[in-house]
Amino acid sequence: MPEVKSFAELIRDWEKLLAACTDNAATLGTAEPQRLVLEGLLARGREMKNRQDALVAQKQLATQDLEVLKDQGREAARRLRGAVRSIVGSRSELLVQFNMFPLRPRRARKATVKPPQPPAEAKPQTTTQ
Repeated sequence: MPEVKSFAELIRDWEKLLAACTDNAATLGTAEPQRLVLEGLLARGREMKNRQDALVAQKQLATQDLEVLKDQGREAARRLRGAVRSIVGSRSELLVQFNMFPLRPRRARKATVKPPQPPAEAKPQTTTQ
């Protein structure tokens, strides 16, 4: 018999086995304790699968809630940084402490001198007669 891999296939296999035991209860009277154990495990397995599905849904909901919270936090941080900049000034070095860049005077660019290019060598002209 092929190996059962998915949970759904496993449950289906157990259900078929229990149904076959029920159909042949008179013949399999001594296997009743094992049947009851499998029946209990089947019920527990279904409950656990339902719980797992509910937890997946809760995880997805928590992830969505966390994304909303992160967006709200980014907006609040942006507003707070704007307020700090307006209070201490946009050129204050204190802004570095708030993870912002202060406006600093720009440095003059150094003039770059390009080396003169050597003149292109003229090709000797050959006359053909």
